[in-house]
Amino acid sequence: MTIHIRQLLAIGGVWLLAASIQAQTLDTVSAQGRPLVQDFPQSSLIIDTAADTCEHFGIFIASERNAQARGLMFVREMPDDVGMLFIHPSERMISMWMKNTLIPLDMVFMDSAGVVIHIAENTVPGSLDSISSMQPALGVLEINGGLAARLGIQPGDLVRHPFFGSL
Repeated sequence: MTIHIRQLLAIGGVWLLAASIQAQTLDTVSAQGRPLVQDFPQSSLIIDTAADTCEHFGIFIASERNAQARGLMFVREMPDDVGMLFIHPSERMISMWMKNTLIPLDMVFMDSAGVVIHIAENTVPGSLDSISSMQPALGVLEINGGLAARLGIQPGDLVRHPFFGSL
């Protein structure tokens, strides 16, 4: 039986449990047998969209440099309600790449208040091209490619997470 984040939030808002349960559904076995995202801290976040919807995600957090370099490398599939949040100590221009990433991703860049400032949609798996925040950013949320458009996530939307001072 799979429990979804929306169900858990409706039952009592057990955020860390929701992320932990969803994390088990990632296909993260690398050919090299390296540990992948299972050892990343886990949490949850909400995106308030301009269309007045609240999108809930269980997330892995990449705040350390080594974790950020590894990111979602070698992940073969990911549920639509799971993502990875890259957090930085201060706002700056952020550049990402898709080295050893096997699935297309949307990269949602946010400022220090959690406001979406740019979305790089359907990034190319394996590409070494630089993907820029286009302006200073504090965080990046990686979700499945094409999901931002399907959910109506766009610049100006608000990402709620304790890192941005909101829940």
